[in-house]
Amino acid sequence: MMRFANIDSFGVDELLLDEGNYRFRKAPDQQACIEKIYRSNPAYFSNLMTSIAEDDLGELLLVWMDDGEAIVLDGNRRSAVIKVLWNPDLAPTASLKKKAELLAAKTQFDFDNIQAQVSESKEKIYKTVYERHASSNGSRRISWSAIAAARFRYDWKIADNNQYWHATALIFELESNSPEISEFIDSKDYSHEVFTRVVRAALSRGIISKNIFSEKDMRIKKRPKKLIDDAIDKAQILLTSIKNKELSLSRKGSTYADADKIEEYLSQFNVVEEKDAKKEGASSEQSNTQNTQEDSKNNNNTDNSESGSNQNGNTNDEQSSNGNPPPKIPMSVNITSAVNLLGSDKLDQLYSSLCTISLRKHATLMMVGAWTFLEALATLAGKGANTGLESFYNTKINEWYKDKGEKAEFKSSVKYIVDEGNVIKHGQIAHSFDARHLAVHFQIIEPLLLKTIKFAANKS
Repeated sequence: MMRFANIDSFGVDELLLDEGNYRFRKAPDQQACIEKIYRSNPAYFSNLMTSIAEDDLGELLLVWMDDGEAIVLDGNRRSAVIKVLWNPDLAPTASLKKKAELLAAKTQFDFDNIQAQVSESKEKIYKTVYERHASSNGSRRISWSAIAAARFRYDWKIADNNQYWHATALIFELESNSPEISEFIDSKDYSHEVFTRVVRAALSRGIISKNIFSEKDMRIKKRPKKLIDDAIDKAQILLTSIKNKELSLSRKGSTYADADKIEEYLSQFNVVEEKDAKKEGASSEQSNTQNTQEDSKNNNNTDNSESGSNQNGNTNDEQSSNGNPPPKIPMSVNITSAVNLLGSDKLDQLYSSLCTISLRKHATLMMVGAWTFLEALATLAGKGANTGLESFYNTKINEWYKDKGEKAEFKSSVKYIVDEGNVIKHGQIAHSFDARHLAVHFQIIEPLLLKTIKFAANKS
């Protein structure tokens, strides 16, 4: 019996690239998907475009029907090529556009009749994707990078006998704390095999605590925080060593990560102190209760005025005296007034909710909500469907501001919100434990938000 009984035909404009693609990573929109796929291997993309224009598609695509949308889960590179052939304006470079125009003028490819195997079961399709690309024993028709395969297995909780998911959990925990490493770990210079070997050895020697992992859920726990922070710090040092080519899989020279080299490398680290772990873990329930009480107290403090100001005239839940971020996004009277003048009920409700909900108790919801607020505002300000969210704001920042430091600060905060929101929206299990940094980022970008709201109002 065939796994996919249905074979349907689609027009090229009906097919959506997978914005959560494991191989090419998260992309904010369809155009960004094409650009990521192209830049992963420009020469291969160009050659594949010639092949498809002259010889057709080849193997059928695998398409997931999600509430009426046809999302390509296997065959994204070929689909991206087809889209560029169909509309050369989508080409990431001028030279590729010119080539697409020449090929499109003579191709016999039927852009209105693209055949694909179809299923409404994402799990069933991903089973096939896994067998083809991520399984150690599968057909591997097109081999994924080690990190792409590890990401797939981790999200779907697939533990191959020869894989060590603890290292994958740790690198993604590090990435969630330091999003700037994403570009490196997805590059050819990163070796997940080296990272895995060292983490495995560090765990066996007690240099990284096994107590930070939940074996049942295949994830890193919330506590003990001290041991988690220690593991993340050591993972960051290890990642830097890989980046600096101090450890590698090259057998030339003295950097090869064999058992002796790893033993020598780990000698710089101390064995972790486990004695406080049980104490911290035991107190976690008490801490959660205290956090809940504190959040409840802060909720009661938000009713001093509809404008969000307290009796001292400051915005509610302002930064505490100990320097920690506030438990909620401080409501800005200026933004509230500007949104009201804009006349967008959606934006008004979004902002009101963002300034009401706890950044600790509802961290995942708040990260997605912050992304949605930026997206909704950008759309009102004229962002097109093919323009990335971060790209839109960066363009406006460059246009409106001159000071380099100010521009860099705005861009950094926008990137944080966009990256975190995208990872959580598209990841299978990605979520946030604490979103209090959002309070700081919203304070940083308040001038940018006000300027964007004003720009949107003038457009309407």
